[in-house]
Amino acid sequence: MSTLLALLAISCSSPHLLSVMILLIGQHWSATPHDQREIDGSLQLLTGESFAVNGGGLVSRDLLVPGTPTVRSNGNPTFAGIYDTAGAVAPTNYTLTLNSGALVRYVLRRVDPLAMPIVTHRSGDGHA
Repeated sequence: MSTLLALLAISCSSPHLLSVMILLIGQHWSATPHDQREIDGSLQLLTGESFAVNGGGLVSRDLLVPGTPTVRSNGNPTFAGIYDTAGAVAPTNYTLTLNSGALVRYVLRRVDPLAMPIVTHRSGDGHA
């Protein structure tokens, strides 16, 4: 299941090293062999659940994840490294897998999820 929650351009600056621009925020998102995904920017995941970037999957900037997942490298993915930010350590019970042929700049762990706004239905606007 794939749920796209928001398409944003939010600038975040790290006081130490990286400057990150979040272009896509998603939940239950995956790049599978039959559904190749290319993101020209960064992707922030909002929930701590196992996730894989498969061969041909591309995140041209950074992959931001909550907590401290195990990062598994299968085969020969291309990525520059893993950084832990100052966010919450939990959750820790999931795995981020980078498979052969995947391309990600940095994996940034311990990035606290952004709060998503609550959208309510206005009565009488003609939409169900």
